[in-house]
Amino acid sequence: MTKWTATLVCSAFLISGCAEVQVKHVDDQDTSDGVHFYEPRPYLLVSSQQKKDDQGNVQNQFASQIIWLPDHSRRYVVKIKPGWGTVDGSVKLQDGWMLDTLGSKTDSQGPETVTAIAGLVRAAAVKAEQTSQGLYLIDIAPDGTVNLVKQPGW
Repeated sequence: MTKWTATLVCSAFLISGCAEVQVKHVDDQDTSDGVHFYEPRPYLLVSSQQKKDDQGNVQNQFASQIIWLPDHSRRYVVKIKPGWGTVDGSVKLQDGWMLDTLGSKTDSQGPETVTAIAGLVRAAAVKAEQTSQGLYLIDIAPDGTVNLVKQPGW
């Protein structure tokens, strides 16, 4: 191998760069290659059922639950960029739209997530007692206050 050929081969490796996984924000109309997913947003679903008590009196009984739905303003795409070296490019989606796992090196921060969700559930439960049935976006302000925004058509 000549000196010139060796230099050309080394330059090709340097120009191609390292293999990597890229995650970038895209708009909702993007159809580029890659795995597309949305960030989840929490919603409160309040429903009611009529129940009879022991005396035969009918009462409305309310139930509430927090559900996660896609936020269409926060769409992302994962792309595997080939290059020099190897990259773990595995992507796992939950419910077909929410990123569950990216690669094999993840920190789920389980205890922190459970603590945050427990506080959210308590705050939402207090608000649910004061609301009618329907679907509500749980809007959490930067100062930590929780507002429920009723969604049209529910």
